[in-house]
Order: sequence, then structure tokens, then C-alpha cells
Amino acid sequence: MTNKTNKIDRIRISTIAADRAQALQRKFPELEIGWIHRIAALLSLKRNGYLEDRPSDIDSDPNRPSRYPGRLELRSASNQPVLFPTLIRLLAGKPLPFNEITDQLWYQIHLGSGLLEEVSKECKTLEDLYEILMNEVPEGLDSFITPSKPLPVGTISLIIGKKNDGSDYIWPINDTSTVDNPHAAVVGLSGQGKTQFVLDLLLQLVEQDSELSFTVLDYKGDLSDSDSRIREMIEHKLGCKVTIAGKNPVPTLPFQRGVSQDIEQYSLGMTDLLGKLYPRLGTQQRLALRESLSELLTNQEYENGFGFHTLEEHLRFIYEQRGRKDDGLIEVASRLAVLRVFEEKPTSISSTPLIGRSNLIRLNELIADSLPVAFLIINRIYDEMKKLPDVVRQGSTVNFRHVIFIDEAHHYLPIRSSPLTGLIREGRSKGIIVFLATQSVSDLATAAGADYRDFLSNVFFFKTNISSASEIRALIPTTNRRVQMVSDILPELEPSQMLFTRHLEKDLKSSLLRAVQFYRRSV
Repeated sequence: MTNKTNKIDRIRISTIAADRAQALQRKFPELEIGWIHRIAALLSLKRNGYLEDRPSDIDSDPNRPSRYPGRLELRSASNQPVLFPTLIRLLAGKPLPFNEITDQLWYQIHLGSGLLEEVSKECKTLEDLYEILMNEVPEGLDSFITPSKPLPVGTISLIIGKKNDGSDYIWPINDTSTVDNPHAAVVGLSGQGKTQFVLDLLLQLVEQDSELSFTVLDYKGDLSDSDSRIREMIEHKLGCKVTIAGKNPVPTLPFQRGVSQDIEQYSLGMTDLLGKLYPRLGTQQRLALRESLSELLTNQEYENGFGFHTLEEHLRFIYEQRGRKDDGLIEVASRLAVLRVFEEKPTSISSTPLIGRSNLIRLNELIADSLPVAFLIINRIYDEMKKLPDVVRQGSTVNFRHVIFIDEAHHYLPIRSSPLTGLIREGRSKGIIVFLATQSVSDLATAAGADYRDFLSNVFFFKTNISSASEIRALIPTTNRRVQMVSDILPELEPSQMLFTRHLEKDLKSSLLRAVQFYRRSV
């Protein structure tokens, strides 16, 4: 319910309020989402001056679950209710249980978001907005104006499993004095609990830092089956939007250049990426692709981004001018356009950065195109990350912004010099964490040379087959004897049993951990 400081409760909000807050943040990027929701609640409580029952038909769309806002300071350091509970109890004129207070606050944020939307229409600058709000909620505004950088959080302590003695094993993931690198790899055969383990870590991260968002790439579709209890838990416990790529567009644009990015360099980079993902594209096809991307981005109509339908139309125009027949490049662009795997034009959703939103993308419907689509999503996140300032540090602890969890990661690892490599190498300073789950040690030990070695100090080993002890040696810098011991014990592990590279004692059996599992939590 609360974070480590015991001051913050995570209150659900309507998706309408979430959309309005994101629109206001796009207009005034300095504002934090949590600040917007707090002011919306105050504005509604002050202007309406009464409480009413919440309508039951708000957010009736099951595909758009309600979300959690940023920090709402509902409790003091001594865990006593403060501003919002007090206001709501005064307006109710009677004591209220805490669940009724939070339910009413949900509705007040919903109402206030509409009021705040109207107020902000008159404002051209953030100062204009502050001036209007000072007349509306002067006693609340000063304490809620926050710096543009997020406030530092305390140490995020993840319980990753139980030791043999029954005690918890704690991983202080954002404490740089203990964990020099938050990225992690999870290795294990299918059915051993590695995916459920990572999902539980995601939930713990969100519970301790409510402003953290994440992207889950579901390669097999196991996590997003509409009848799955796990999907229900992901949507409601993690506040996550599920998108089935190939049936619904992934909520972003595939081609969206940053303001500071050079058009030619961007076009060259995207051509190189698509060329690696579709190796059958020859030299002439890649030249046509680069030229098309460059011309579209130079056109003012498309400078804010575009999708594959626009790319296909422009490529056909170029081919027709030059008397060229349709080929593999046209086929790729046409297929992705027909599938509508991404949004086609800038909208309020597609223009909103993926960093800051929690999405689970199901890829198994795409078959041959699942890997390219996944890498285009990763590339979108990488481009967004490069624009971000470094994260806030307080002593040895750092803030996190976004987690990327890639299941069945062995499909991704052979792609050299990819945006995934960039995220792993540069993500630490920007507050980006990458979790990779794969079935074989060899996937990590040999993949893409040394591109992924920087983060491999955090490896969680579940039951897996070992073809050579040298694979373990590539991941654990230790003695040959210890390497052989690890190689011998991994094929014998029970489901949900694991070894963690940071918890290898002399007696490996005493190093075994019983991993946390997301499915064991109640919905």
C-alpha cells in the first residue's frame, strides 16, 4: 500500500483522468503526473464543495483498466491521515473508513481533471496556470509544486526469494554501493518459474515507486491470453495496458524523429535497423528505404511521425517514378501496413512517450514480423531515453524511470549493435532497467559478442541444461572448481529453485533460493 517512507498510498484513477493528465503534461512538460492528479483532486473538492456517489459506468471498457497516479501524500510520517482524508471527512460530515476515502478520492480526481483541463485551455505558459490556480487552491498549491526532476526515492529492496533458513533474500536494486548495475538476466527451461519471478519483481518495483513504468514484450502470448488469470493480475495489480499486436495497433509510431536528431542520420539508422531485421533487403532496396524516410521526414506534414501505410504509399510513388517493380521492400511495408501493427498518425496516445506508460505487447500473432515489431518498440524507447536527463541520485541510491522485460530473449540477442544494446549500455544513467528471460545459458554466453556482458553480473539461474562449463565461466568470473559445481547443480534444480550470481557461497546448496512467484499473489 505504501512505499518505503510509509507516506504514500497508491490510488487508482480513471483512464479519462489519466488521458487528461498526459495531455496537460504534453503542454507543460515540467509538471509531474502526480502533481496534476493532486491539484485536480484539490480543485474538485474546493470548487464543488460536496461529495457524491461515483457513477458505476466510468471506465467500463475492460481493455482500458484504471491506472495509478504518482505520489499522493495521504499519510504522514507517523502513518496518520493528512490533507485529502481530512477534507473528505469534513465534507462528508462524518467518519469514513479509509477504503471509502480512497474511492471518493478516485472520483474527485476524475471530476477535477475536467476542471483542470478547462482552466489550462486559457494558459499559454506554466506561470499562467500557476497564477489561476493560486486563486483557486492557494493553501495547497505551494506545497504541491515540485521541481522538474523527480524526487529521490529510498532504497528499493526487492525480495527475490527465500533462503534455506526461511529468511528473505533482499536485493537492493537501486543502491549503487551494493548493486553496480540493475540489469538482470533470468535463465531457465520453460515451466521453471522465471517469467513469474520477473513479474513479481515488477510488482515490487511499482509498489515501492509508484511513478515507475514498464514495457513487457510477450513473445509467446502466455501472459496476455484473455482468459488468463495472470493477464487479469497484470492489468489490475500493475495497471498495465495489454495490446495484441496484429489485432490492435501498438500505441506509438514506428517512425518518429526527435527534434534534435538529424534527418539523414535518423533515416540511415532506421534503414540499418530494418536491414538487420529483414536480411533479404538488398542494397538498392535499402537505398530506396533511406531515401523515402528522409523525404517523408522533410515534409512538414509528417515531421511529427508516421506509420507503415504512409511509408508504403511513398515507396510505391518512388518505384512508379523509376519504373521499378514491387519487391521485398514493398512487401514488408505493405504487410506491416495491412496488419496496422503501429498507429499511423500522431494522436494523443501515439505522441505520448512509452517511457511513462506501462504496456504489455503480445507479439505471437505476428509470426514472421514479431521480432522486427519488437525491435521498433525497443528503438522507440531508446530514442526517448536519449532525450532524458540523468536520473536523480541521493547518496548511493538512484531513481528509476522504466523497466523493459523481454521474455524469450534468445530471439533478440543475436542482433548486433541494436537499440537493445544501447539501452543496456546507456540505460543505467537514465534510470532504465532491462530484464531478459531466456532458456539457455549459451544464449547469453555467446550472444552478440561482448554486447551484453556489461549487465551479466546479475544472473538468476533456474533449472537449465548445460552443454559446457565454459558457458558458465563466461557469466561468472570465478574459479574453475566453482564453475564446475554450478554446471553440475543447475540441471538438478526443482521448479522455482534458483541460484543468483550475487549469492554464491562456498556450499552451493546453501546458496539455493526459492524464488518469488507472481501467480501466488491474489488478484
